[in-house]
Amino acid sequence: MTNSDTMPISNLRIQWHWLLIFLMLCLSMSNTLAAAEASAEPGKSSTDTEKKADLRRISFEAYGQYTFQPQTTNATLSEYALGGNGQTQLNFVVPPMHGPAIGGRVESEFFPKVSCFIGVQYKSLVAKYQGYSTAVTGSPAATKIIANLSQDISYKYWIVDFGFRVRTPLLWGEVFAGLGGGLILPFQWSDVAIYTYESGFGTTAGSVKSSRTTKNFNLGLAGLVEIGYQYPLSQRLFFSISLHVIFGSVTNAGKTSETTTYYGNDTSSRTTKEYRKSYTLDEAANFSAASGNTASLAIYEALNITDIGIRGAISFRLY
Repeated sequence: MTNSDTMPISNLRIQWHWLLIFLMLCLSMSNTLAAAEASAEPGKSSTDTEKKADLRRISFEAYGQYTFQPQTTNATLSEYALGGNGQTQLNFVVPPMHGPAIGGRVESEFFPKVSCFIGVQYKSLVAKYQGYSTAVTGSPAATKIIANLSQDISYKYWIVDFGFRVRTPLLWGEVFAGLGGGLILPFQWSDVAIYTYESGFGTTAGSVKSSRTTKNFNLGLAGLVEIGYQYPLSQRLFFSISLHVIFGSVTNAGKTSETTTYYGNDTSSRTTKEYRKSYTLDEAANFSAASGNTASLAIYEALNITDIGIRGAISFRLY
């Protein structure tokens, strides 16, 4: 074997030598990096765990609320004073609908201090109206109040609400604000009217003693705004007080109403209405004639569902 034959083998051995050294250096650097990552892993793992916990953080909320609807369509007689010759001074006010509400929510935090929620609430609202019935009496003739009217309007309905809530620390707890929407489920509206007549009136067939009207309303849309303060009672239990505003409306297009009227001679009658967005005079006449004049067509109505509520809530956080 000549020198020229041995040189390539020597060079090859040298190349393998450097290759082994290079691999050992790489292995050493890999071990160093692995050790560094291992030492930093607890902090990193804690952060990742916290972020994952935020994504899975779920709270259940139950609440009670008292609600006011400041806008109503009917005025009520607050007081009246009889003047000379039977003349009457009447004073009116517009009473609000009011009543309790209960509900619950599920809230999930998907980003620190930002969460989404979905829930249901049930409301029962009433309003009492005072009115009157008049007749022309006396000589010279004058208008006289012959009956006082007590009218109770009420309705109960469910709302499915959903939206977003943001929070920020303040003092011992957190201030939060929310924005969202809701679905007002179909419901029935009720109006009960009772007449209390003066002596000598209200006994004839034409005198109405009382009546009850029910109207059915459609599904409606609503928006909601909330602002409140939440205070921790324990690590997972919280109490909050907040102000809630819901604004929306519903209509009774395509729905019906029914009125039962009771008279002074102990008789009664029942009539119905069907509410439409449009109809012709011929349609209205034929519709009424087909029912024996106990049913009629009417233009649809809109009911305002804007209200303000003061709410107290208890929340339990799972994560």
